[in-house]
Amino acid sequence: GCQQILRETYLISLRYSLPLVGILIGFSHPFVSLMLGSDFVQAHYLLWWLCPALIVYGLVEHYYNRSFWITGASWRLMGVMGTAAWVNGVLNILFIPRYGLVGAAGATLVAYVMAAIISLTLSRRTFPLLSLTPDLSRLLIAFGAMWLVLIVTSPWRGIVPITARAVLGIGVYWISLMILSKRHREKQESTSSEVV
Repeated sequence: GCQQILRETYLISLRYSLPLVGILIGFSHPFVSLMLGSDFVQAHYLLWWLCPALIVYGLVEHYYNRSFWITGASWRLMGVMGTAAWVNGVLNILFIPRYGLVGAAGATLVAYVMAAIISLTLSRRTFPLLSLTPDLSRLLIAFGAMWLVLIVTSPWRGIVPITARAVLGIGVYWISLMILSKRHREKQESTSSEVV
């Protein structure tokens, strides 16, 4: 019931977030150049760290942490996010002097991964959530196919070719996802028919 709804809700949001993250990372250079100007174009590396960090944050906040709200154990959130904030602060002290803004972004990613591990561990004791696999595996394979297209077409330059790259990458993502989902359904139907 509730566990299945939480799982499906999170997977739907992740399904739409991944191609957006892929586009932001894959086109980080022209995106930053367009939004901030050529003086700040080197800041495009920040998106390589911040976009994955946001995906991990989504997993923590919109899936694992929901178990605490459901069971009335919201006080555990202080431990999860407090630890993440502490890790982020320590890593900022270590990384920023050497790596600058990229170090700060990397520290954020590491802190969110730490929060995900803690939240997963605590949520299993509070309100066991359903596993995200194999759906997560299919999403990551489709995302990988999209990235392969973006890498192969990376020499394309100009507004029209860049737009074509984005459309092609997103198209490959959704087509791959549909094919993988269809195969999964067929496998389930085959297994259930054998049992019957």
